[in-house]
Amino acid sequence: MNQTDTLTILFRHHLCANLLLFERCAELTSEQLEASIPGTYGSIHDTLQHITRSEQSYFSRISTGQPHRFLEDAPPMTIAEMITNLAYSTEGID
Repeated sequence: MNQTDTLTILFRHHLCANLLLFERCAELTSEQLEASIPGTYGSIHDTLQHITRSEQSYFSRISTGQPHRFLEDAPPMTIAEMITNLAYSTEGID
């Protein structure tokens, strides 16, 4: 197995784990998604959005060498949008 195969397998596993987490969090109520405790990134929703944006940025930099551009005034993503963005940003990984 070469290094590219190993990275592809690891990235697929990472994506699968993230998608399972997000699908589980999609079952939470709005109140639960907005919950936060001191010392964390923010609410559960904010943390999931941060993960989504980070994954998009990492994948863009790895695949194109360019950062992913986000709109500054974009509204918060729904969990469904986050799941779609995670899956879409990694399309074409064989």
